[in-house]
Amino acid sequence: MIRFFWGGIMMIILKRSIQSLKKLKKRTSILFLLFLIVVICLISGSVIKNSLQDMLNSAKKEVNPIATIETDLDSLMKDMMTGGQNSTSKPIDDELVEKVKKSDYVKEFSAYGSADVSTQYSEVASHNNTGSQDYIEPTNTIEILDSQNRPISRADTELVKGRYVTEEDNNKVIVSEEYANEEDLDIGDSLSLLTDYGLYDADKTLVEIVGIYKLSDNNSDVQKRLENQTFYSNRKLVSAIKKIQFQGDTSSNLANYSKIKVNLKDPMDTELFFSELQDGKDYEGIKFSSSYEQYQAMSHIVDGISKTFSVIQVVVFFVASIIMALIMLMSLRERRYEIGLLRSLGENKKNVLIQMFIEVFMIFIVSFLIGLAFAKYVVTPNMSTMINEKLDESMSESISETTVPFKGPNFEEDTDSELSVEPKIDSQTRKISTSSISIIFVTLTGIICLSTVLPTYSIVKKSPKQILSTTD
Repeated sequence: MIRFFWGGIMMIILKRSIQSLKKLKKRTSILFLLFLIVVICLISGSVIKNSLQDMLNSAKKEVNPIATIETDLDSLMKDMMTGGQNSTSKPIDDELVEKVKKSDYVKEFSAYGSADVSTQYSEVASHNNTGSQDYIEPTNTIEILDSQNRPISRADTELVKGRYVTEEDNNKVIVSEEYANEEDLDIGDSLSLLTDYGLYDADKTLVEIVGIYKLSDNNSDVQKRLENQTFYSNRKLVSAIKKIQFQGDTSSNLANYSKIKVNLKDPMDTELFFSELQDGKDYEGIKFSSSYEQYQAMSHIVDGISKTFSVIQVVVFFVASIIMALIMLMSLRERRYEIGLLRSLGENKKNVLIQMFIEVFMIFIVSFLIGLAFAKYVVTPNMSTMINEKLDESMSESISETTVPFKGPNFEEDTDSELSVEPKIDSQTRKISTSSISIIFVTLTGIICLSTVLPTYSIVKKSPKQILSTTD
């Protein structure tokens, strides 16, 4: 019986509320637009921020421990174009390699470098500029292979027989299976290397074959194409050959290492590792790169965008709250007579408060549903497209790219230290969180409750006579 009675009262209140909404069309329209704007801004902002955070979390999972220290090809090209005059570029030398080797952040590393040589099996060619004297064209390359672990190793090799060259070895090499078969070579055989380009009777370096290898399928096309003419050894031998070729001058980039590839113990220590290496020194001409560096660049951009949306949300929320409060105050002043009349006809305070709240809450419900759909299907997709373009542009500016005007046939692109995740908001990450929607709904409902109940209560707490007689 009580439930039926209370339901009847609620129907009366609901009917009066609908009549008021129809009567107060101007106020209804203003509140509808206000709620619609607020809901769209809050929901869209929430979705975008959550999507950006999800994207950042996915990127963090893809951060790998590989860091690369390599010669900046852009800087090298500029030096070559100016003949090396006024060059301030620092080469990747033994000092830097030793720093990497001694670092506590490093799990394993591999230095990259090569030297072109010839052997006793190379063809002798006539040297046009030296009369009858002969010289040997460089026919082979000795590459440093001081690690067999991918992805930091120079090549993914499989030993057919013998062993790899160790760091302590002197004048030891491994040769490809194809080369060994061609020249009828085996473990223990010697190669006479002409290390100084020029005359056939120049000084030669004698090296011993300690291993025969073949490349696995997990190598680049360039490496496979050059397999037959490539020997692998340690840093010691390659450095010794380069000193001969460059007559002891170690200031040139070409006389040193081209790259150091590092496997860190923890990728989150990348910044500390780079700082430790540089230690306040100017390493112009050397590029330090890692997926963590790209993640950091992405993180800064995402933080900036998220903060912008947070500021917009806060401003919209507070401005809308103030506007709504002012609208309700002005509306209640105009409806004071209506409230006084209801009270004089026996309507209790609670029912009047409920009516004032329901009137605004009905507008809010309609606005919320429309705003939710509009935010999900119109605003958020368009905003995501704009943000993706901004992210792509900002990431391109933050991460330097090699802009060498031409690349030779043996150029190999190294992407091991790059982030594999594309900075982008897609339909998978662009999902509306139920918890976020609930928080927005409850918060706005609370604001509506306060902005309607408090001003209304300040009126209904008076007697009907006082309400009707008050003119202010």
